[in-house]
Amino acid sequence: MTIVNIGTYPPKQCGIATFSLDLRNSIENSGRKVEIISVSDLSTTYQYGPEVKFNIRQEEKQDYYQAAKFINNRPEIKLVVIQHEYGIYGGPDGDYILSLAKRLIKPYIVITHTVLPSPKRHPQSVLHRLCSGAAAAVCMTKRSARLLTDIYGTPPHLIKVISHGVPDFKLNNSDELKQKYGLLSSTIISTFGLIGPGKGLELGIKALVPILKDYPDTIYLILGQTHPVLKQREGESYRLMLANLVNELGLQKHVCFVNKYLNDKELNDYLSLTD
Repeated sequence: MTIVNIGTYPPKQCGIATFSLDLRNSIENSGRKVEIISVSDLSTTYQYGPEVKFNIRQEEKQDYYQAAKFINNRPEIKLVVIQHEYGIYGGPDGDYILSLAKRLIKPYIVITHTVLPSPKRHPQSVLHRLCSGAAAAVCMTKRSARLLTDIYGTPPHLIKVISHGVPDFKLNNSDELKQKYGLLSSTIISTFGLIGPGKGLELGIKALVPILKDYPDTIYLILGQTHPVLKQREGESYRLMLANLVNELGLQKHVCFVNKYLNDKELNDYLSLTD
């Protein structure tokens, strides 16, 4: 039995790509074979591993048709997993993925990463139609499950809640890591992940003001680069807004931007030194 995962995939640097890799590794550890259909933006050429059997160019609608044909012509493929996140697929609100899904003769599962509580009409329709044709729809919280039913019309019997996993990190010595990163004698708060307006990081920055009255040695680490889709569309406008806010509040010594995509070792280090 072969399972196909559709979504972004490393070396692309985004959360869904990492999720796809981790999911593949976990399923293969249980004895199942997983192949990848990657989705690539046009701005970068990616050198994929041999597990990537087909690549969809994000805005090339014909690629979605060909991907469905590729899957249907492979009798050993028994299940398709579609990662759904805004900004991955081409077309208005990513609706090109529907061109693929409706042509599949194999069952597919949708893994929903963002379930908007107040979507506009078209993105609501895209996710509704995608989930309506699925054998199952996976979400990561009970609230998302309610939204899938109430807002997107997904039948409750199709919905499975599977909490988001995390890497199996080992907790390392905090003081040693603080010394390594030049943070010794500081109380560390951290936020990690790709940066975008939906994260509400400005709220964390503003919250530092009262915190510093009682904990004057506090440093807030904002770990991660701007989401590549957001950066392509808007540049670094959100990060610059955050930096300006830090300057306005006089928090230059208490907020540190680590502007890079963290690998697992780096993330393990920063989480270990976080108080």
